[in-house]
Amino acid sequence: MPDQRRNQEMTRQFLLFLVVGGIQIAVDTLLFAFIFVLTAEPLFSNVVSRGSAAIIGFMLNRRYTFNAWRAGEAGGQGLRYILLWVVLTAFSTSLIAAADAFLAGGGHKREWMVGFKILIEAGLALLSFLGMRYGVFWRHEK
Repeated sequence: MPDQRRNQEMTRQFLLFLVVGGIQIAVDTLLFAFIFVLTAEPLFSNVVSRGSAAIIGFMLNRRYTFNAWRAGEAGGQGLRYILLWVVLTAFSTSLIAAADAFLAGGGHKREWMVGFKILIEAGLALLSFLGMRYGVFWRHEK
């Protein structure tokens, strides 16, 4: 594939990834805030909200962003996606734990935690894109 065409494809994928990511961050953040308000458990809230958003992200990114809806590949893609999700969720949750410790005893903790959550997930977006493009939905070009 010529370099210009490859660059255009990557740009298209990244823009679609941002749209899907926006949907995921909205679902993730709203669910995180809801669960956190109910339980006051930021780590539990983070894992549940990320897991829910990941299901949406897998389906949308597989179909639209990376056009990887190929017969017989869903299982392998799903396993690679879960592995990527586990790594990024561990990183995200450790950052949430650090934010929770930093905010201990402070006022407006819930609001600050949601703000930290948004920043953390936005910061992990590039790692997620690269992991999906070159790991989860990679295809050998002939």
